[in-house]
Amino acid sequence: MGDFMEWQNFFKLVVNLEKSEDAFFSAELPTPKEFCFEELLVKNFDHLKLTGHEKRKFSLNLRKILICHELFETREFKKLCDQFAKKISRMPQNKIIFSTQGGGIYLFLSIMNNPLLKNKQILVFTSELPVRSEKKHYASPIQFIYRPHAKSYLSDFSSLWLKDKKASA
Repeated sequence: MGDFMEWQNFFKLVVNLEKSEDAFFSAELPTPKEFCFEELLVKNFDHLKLTGHEKRKFSLNLRKILICHELFETREFKKLCDQFAKKISRMPQNKIIFSTQGGGIYLFLSIMNNPLLKNKQILVFTSELPVRSEKKHYASPIQFIYRPHAKSYLSDFSSLWLKDKKASA
């Protein structure tokens, strides 16, 4: 992960329509300004079972991103997802292609079974694969296509990815 990428940018949720530079939807989740030293220690992430290569690249910024994944469980995030789903449902076309990077994939994961979108076919190009979680299992008609690029935060950490038969990785 290059220095040009602030870890907080992972939580700037921007979704673009295909072939558009303008944001279709954007929001930002507030991130903590400070962390407790103990919670950032590498040993706290042993449960992730990272490979040796991954452990060498496991920066402080990546640890902050993983700690803040709980932001995707907040009431504030759920409100954003409702707004996002409503905006998509108002689109006249049934087949829609989006692209997102960083935490934007979690917007799509959270709306996958939203009844407002049952008549839509949504394809999402994403720079990230979602981090696997013991708490959730995602299944939906939304199809994700992993398209890594220079702004991918977690591309070097395949041990963390949610492995999904519908994701093209």
